[in-house]
Amino acid sequence: MPEKTEFPDEKIVAKHRTTPIKGSLTSVPNYPTKLTLYKSESSLYWWVRYYAAHKIFRRSTKTLDKRVAFEFAKNFYDDINFKTHQFALSNLWMVRGKLMDLQA
Repeated sequence: MPEKTEFPDEKIVAKHRTTPIKGSLTSVPNYPTKLTLYKSESSLYWWVRYYAAHKIFRRSTKTLDKRVAFEFAKNFYDDINFKTHQFALSNLWMVRGKLMDLQA
C-alpha cells in the first residue's frame, strides 16, 4: 500500500497571484465600502474593485500613484452606476412599450 505524502502548509494555503495583497486593501473615503483599491503580486499598479448589480467589476488603474488611483476609482464608480441605471431605464421603457402593444 502506498504511503501518504504530507504537503507543507505553504502549498495548502497557496493563493492565486491576482489575489489582493492583504495590507494594500483600501476603501475609498466617502464612498461605499464595496469600492476598494488594492495591489496584487501580479501587477505593479493599483487595482480597483466594485461590487454592483450582482457582479464584481475590476479594472487596473494603470498608475503607481495612490492619489491618482483614488480619482480613477471615483470615476470608475460613477461610470458603473451610470451604466447600470441607464440599462435599467432602457429595460423599463422596453417593457412599457410591450405592455402598451398588448393593450392595443
